[in-house]
Amino acid sequence: MLEVWTGIDPVIAEARLRGLRRRLAELDQALVDQQVLARENPNSFGIALSGESLRSIEAALRLELVDVLRHRQAEKVSIVLDGPSFAQHSAKLADLGVIFTRL
Repeated sequence: MLEVWTGIDPVIAEARLRGLRRRLAELDQALVDQQVLARENPNSFGIALSGESLRSIEAALRLELVDVLRHRQAEKVSIVLDGPSFAQHSAKLADLGVIFTRL
């Protein structure tokens, strides 16, 4: 089995990563909603303050994401081309594009 994580329990790392990505997705939607409110009420101090708060939370979550991803190792991926269309394990760029979009 390929070890993807170093210096951290893989189960904990994956759970943290999932949680952070979910929270960032929810936060993105909250930021969109806040921007709509800010456009509708440009002079509202409360709405402006909520935007600053959301951006502060986003920065903290991104720092936590960086902290988790520091423990992730690069995964090596190798692809061997074989078959009648691939001479000497090479292919046209268009063929490779099709292969890579399906990965």
